[in-house]
Amino acid sequence: NNKRTTNIKYMPHTEYTKALQSYVKTNGFNGNTMTSDVFYELGKKLTDMDMLLANDLATEFMNTYAVKLSLGRPKRMTCKPAKSLARVHQKLAYTKPCAAFNANSDLAAFRVNVEINDIKNVSKCLREIVTENNGYLFQQNSITDPETGLLTDIVTYYFVYIPEYEYIMEFHIGHEFAAYVFTRNSMLRDNPECKIVNFMSNDFYNHVKEAILAGKRTFAEPLRTEFLALWDQHGLPREQIDSKLVGWFLDMMCY
Repeated sequence: NNKRTTNIKYMPHTEYTKALQSYVKTNGFNGNTMTSDVFYELGKKLTDMDMLLANDLATEFMNTYAVKLSLGRPKRMTCKPAKSLARVHQKLAYTKPCAAFNANSDLAAFRVNVEINDIKNVSKCLREIVTENNGYLFQQNSITDPETGLLTDIVTYYFVYIPEYEYIMEFHIGHEFAAYVFTRNSMLRDNPECKIVNFMSNDFYNHVKEAILAGKRTFAEPLRTEFLALWDQHGLPREQIDSKLVGWFLDMMCY
């Protein structure tokens, strides 16, 4: 039987999903998976149909689990748009060790924006969902100091494979500022000439991250000055600064 039944539609298995499932059954799915050469060959099996199916299944996952994963605030969980096959091929051409895995790992990708103290609770919910569905999960980056137990970052990534959902799923769980900056980075990558501020410049992102981790409002005014200087550096008139953006930027320090 080359068909599967989901909660919302009747979908075909593809050559890619059958090969991925076979790989995971044989080799498992963990941190070592990221450097496996097999993902280069798997990635070449992807088609436009896979891009659409992965996005449809991601939507189904959202409909089923957004309330639980967002701790009752489903608007804080978003699903990235369908990925293009051209972008997959672009990633497959990179030479870094995890490039082939990265080309396969975010066909279904989610962001869950929460206060940093809730990252642990969201992670726990995700692990429960994976266990209930006989799936696999690994965390890309630990964000807890093993000695002090304190947070060392404002965002973490998980990679999940649940056979029912066919494709690897990527979860970006953390502070809204990280999601905001990483979204802009993608825009700059796809269109380097676009007139937006790169918040990675001058180590600004890390300065904000440190302030959020410290949880001190006293950082707000110096960072406001840095923010305006960064805007000026990009040659953009201050009249273009949305007052709501500045307000949000300062308010988020309360997280």
